[in-house]
Amino acid sequence: MYLSSRARPKKRPSNQLQANRRHTRLWNEQLERRDMLTLLGIDPGFPLTVYNSTGHITYNPTTKNFDLTATPLAFKGSELADPAPVGPVASMALHIQVDNSGNLIGGVPGDDFVITGSIDDGTINVSGTLLTGEVLAFGFADSGGPTDAYDFRFKVTGGALASLYAGQDIGITTTSEVSTFNGSFAQSFEGGAKGNIGSVAPDSGSISGQKFKDKRGDGLTPDDVPLGGVTIQLYKDRNGDKQFNAAQDGPPIATQVTAQGTGAYKFDNLEPGTYFVTEVVPPGYKATYPSNKVHTVTLGAGIDATGLDFANELKCDKNRCDKPCNNNPCKPSPCDNNPCKPSPCDNKGGYGGKDCGPTYGSGKDCKPTYGGSQGKPGSSYCGPSFGSSFGKLISQIPGWSQVVSMFRH
Repeated sequence: MYLSSRARPKKRPSNQLQANRRHTRLWNEQLERRDMLTLLGIDPGFPLTVYNSTGHITYNPTTKNFDLTATPLAFKGSELADPAPVGPVASMALHIQVDNSGNLIGGVPGDDFVITGSIDDGTINVSGTLLTGEVLAFGFADSGGPTDAYDFRFKVTGGALASLYAGQDIGITTTSEVSTFNGSFAQSFEGGAKGNIGSVAPDSGSISGQKFKDKRGDGLTPDDVPLGGVTIQLYKDRNGDKQFNAAQDGPPIATQVTAQGTGAYKFDNLEPGTYFVTEVVPPGYKATYPSNKVHTVTLGAGIDATGLDFANELKCDKNRCDKPCNNNPCKPSPCDNNPCKPSPCDNKGGYGGKDCGPTYGSGKDCKPTYGGSQGKPGSSYCGPSFGSSFGKLISQIPGWSQVVSMFRH
């Protein structure tokens, strides 16, 4: 499953800090037309790095590689700091994969984003690999003219500036001049690249659902009831194959216990990516939904995936009145087409009720017997046998087994 049909984009909360950053942005490139429907709305904050207009973007629809290379020019560590040059030999490279509909596929082997160079602003003095990241999200906008826009979100993975991004993601905005992009990723395009690199608050998502007791063993249906106290496990797709393998994708990155009364669970603060949701089936139950016992969901930035539910049915157990068979998936039989409610199990294993009579056998085997005044067999459920003393006597009559066989067929 890619996303539940009930999955929805998270409403972006108001953030005064992000609003203030708009007044401190460096060399912000404005477009005459900025279509925000497909852009992420990235607004980088400090520390900020600007890259110049000699950058270049290319896209190959066959390999689905989107590549951006540029030269970082200047770095500004905070609002009060003076800009410092990035040099002497600085570089920036961004490599991701985008499908022919413009959807982010993911990154490439190794780092998806790298800045190298040296910075000395009097407070920060670093050189070498300055910042690396793994792609989280991608946005684009076709202006209808020769100047287009792209933005990106990356998870920080390393570099000398990584500590300045603590608790933040990397946000990148790009203005592409002399662009041949016409809004389609079904054909190749290229263009210039200049823009800003800075910090952005994480745009996390969530995964949630409920746990149910399957009353009839028919999967998830409206008659099922919530089941609390069940452990739900969340795994991250570690190798990117979108196939759950506990040995390769484990251990779980988080666990939740379903709430009493509602059976609800929720995993918050999830970065974009593919996740697997499984359950620890309680003793005495068997899983009936989902059929493969795992939910697979791919989250985009800020997406809440809901409705990832689970259902379990009680196993047959000779010691339970509600499921009186052992290793035989049967259900209580109605007596003469008149359903009766189970009475507490007594030492005879009775499955009583005023209309049922001696329906179930002894507590030793708990097999259903003939029920009701008309003696209709329960063979369509578990196979007939008598549990009462009268039933035991009748069952010894010669030829009785052949009579039972006739009822079964």
